[in-house]
Amino acid sequence: MLSYYRNLIAFRRRYPALTTGNYVCLQLENQLFNYKRKYQDVMVNVYLNFSDEIKRMDLSPNYEVVLSSRRDLSSPPREILPFEAIVLVKKG
Repeated sequence: MLSYYRNLIAFRRRYPALTTGNYVCLQLENQLFNYKRKYQDVMVNVYLNFSDEIKRMDLSPNYEVVLSSRRDLSSPPREILPFEAIVLVKKG
């Protein structure tokens, strides 16, 4: 658990958009929360599933998965697991 939090802190330092970027809420329904933050040329998209059900997601292939709270991902998934958080960064 400590290692996970260390990774979160390092991740936050690596992407200033998470702390200083513009915030836009994209979705808040059925216990699925999605928001994006943008700073300079970096766009970060965060998905949080607060339910005990798998939720479907429509993601652009232009995003890269940089963090998941429940699994290792190499490409954007089509669904988010129960109680999972996924963070994506726009490529480019």
